[in-house]
Amino acid sequence: MNVGVDLLSVLIGDYEINAEWLLTGNGSMLKSEQDQSSAGPANDKYVAMLEENNELLKKNNCSLEKINTLQEEKITKLEAEIQALKSAQSKSVNKSSQPSQSQPLIQPSR
Repeated sequence: MNVGVDLLSVLIGDYEINAEWLLTGNGSMLKSEQDQSSAGPANDKYVAMLEENNELLKKNNCSLEKINTLQEEKITKLEAEIQALKSAQSKSVNKSSQPSQSQPLIQPSR
C-alpha cells in the first residue's frame, strides 16, 4: 500500500481539494472554487433564466393566494347559508308536526 496515493485520495475525496492544483499547482485549490470559476457565460444565462422563472413563480403564488382567500370567503358564506336553510327547514318541520292549539287532536264523538 502506497501512503502517498492514500493521502492524495483522502485530500481529494474528503477535503474537496482540486486534484489538478494538488499535482501541478495550476487552478484553484478547492473543487468548489474550480466549479464556480469555470461556469462562465452559459451559467450566467442559466442563472438569469432561473431568476426570471422564480419571479414568475412568485407572481403565480401571489395570484393563487388571492384565489384561495376568495374561495375561503365564499365557503364561509355558503356554510352560513346552509346553516340558515337547515334552521328554517327545522322550524318548518316542527310547525307542521305540531298540532295547532285551535284544533283538538281527537274530535269528541257525539
